[in-house]
Amino acid sequence: MGLWDIVSGNTLRFNQMKDTAGTKVRRSLQTFVTSRLPDYPNSERMFVATRNHLFAYYFGAQIYVNNHLNGELKDYRSVLMGMNANTYLHFLSWFHAGDVVATYLAFADQPAAQGRLYLELEGVSEMYGRSHQFFKEWLSRLEFITESDDSVGARLAFQVFDGVAPLLGLSQNDAIKCMFWAEIGSEFSSYMTQCEEQPGWDEGAAGEIFTV
Repeated sequence: MGLWDIVSGNTLRFNQMKDTAGTKVRRSLQTFVTSRLPDYPNSERMFVATRNHLFAYYFGAQIYVNNHLNGELKDYRSVLMGMNANTYLHFLSWFHAGDVVATYLAFADQPAAQGRLYLELEGVSEMYGRSHQFFKEWLSRLEFITESDDSVGARLAFQVFDGVAPLLGLSQNDAIKCMFWAEIGSEFSSYMTQCEEQPGWDEGAAGEIFTV
């Protein structure tokens, strides 16, 4: 077997893994709205908007990973390409949860902020196949993250890195790597925003989610 065969085989397995991961995410998001409507029948529009917002982050993260495996992520290419679907989703879930918390902190003084935080964190836990404990752990971290106004961003970055470091084979005490991955998380968020700003995103997202 030549080098090209090995590379092609790894790429094929990676793409198949992402397809499996995407199917898991889509199936979880398909029930995100319907499972909540019986208890909150007047909130369908909010649930749909939240579902599409959650999917935008996942979709944006995929775009970034696909575009940067040979660039910014080249040092982690083999690790990422060697992940199975569940590990890959758990990897993304830490960044997504961190993004949800960061958004909440930016609008914490608004009356609806806490409800949105709970709803989106529940969604993140569900779509990435995490247990409800993941949701509760993030809520319990809020006090630590907001303990000092001067270091909220750094504390949040360390919480995310604390979760992804073992998945990447890194030490949780590596501050340099932590800052690098904090920047990657920021890029995921930027790509999510680009997705949502596309004309017709809401309709397109719904169509994409219900393709499985």
